[in-house]
Amino acid sequence: FKVLRRRLNVIIITVLVVTVCTGLFALNLTPRYTASSTIVVEPRETRIIFDQERRDVPEDVSTINTHVKFLTSRSFAKKVIDRLDLVRDAEFNPDLREETEVASGEPVRSRLWSWAQMPLIAIGLASQAPSSASDPLDDTVIEEVTEAFLRHLEVDPSGQSYAITVAFTSVHPETAARVANTMAQLYVDHQLEAKQAATTGAIDWLAHRLDELREQLLQ
Repeated sequence: FKVLRRRLNVIIITVLVVTVCTGLFALNLTPRYTASSTIVVEPRETRIIFDQERRDVPEDVSTINTHVKFLTSRSFAKKVIDRLDLVRDAEFNPDLREETEVASGEPVRSRLWSWAQMPLIAIGLASQAPSSASDPLDDTVIEEVTEAFLRHLEVDPSGQSYAITVAFTSVHPETAARVANTMAQLYVDHQLEAKQAATTGAIDWLAHRLDELREQLLQ
């Protein structure tokens, strides 16, 4: 106890320093928000009638991995990015993020000089400095945005069910919710288009087959 009493001040100071440092570190952390949506794959059977063959193909649980790969593919990610115009979001576009950081850290003298030049630029006595930012629609920028998008995305099957959970993390809760909802909507749209294409193909095959049978009967 005598040793503890002698070192009590050191212990108290150490605890206070650690607490203050931890608090400052927590305050500097950027909050992140995660939104999720659940997609349910219909486990119904598909009937294939092409080439005079009809087979029942059940939507087995193992095929869920195919849907997961589709949701995490770069092509699907680019559709979401294009729909939400995320290429112009500094959270995903590193060029815009660097431009924002430079602008926020620009010296006061440089800002005053830029403002003072505005009247001269307006009457043509001075020219505006060219922007160093890259074209947000450049292929390289789109690839970088896609990489950043996929790092924020997590897609997992829900156990042994036919459900897939799509979770997206962002520093903005609105962005996280918009991405999760848009991914679910685009996935549903894609599935409807695929089913419509399959139905159209089956109808075309049946029509062609009926024409062949009609010609055979007329012979």
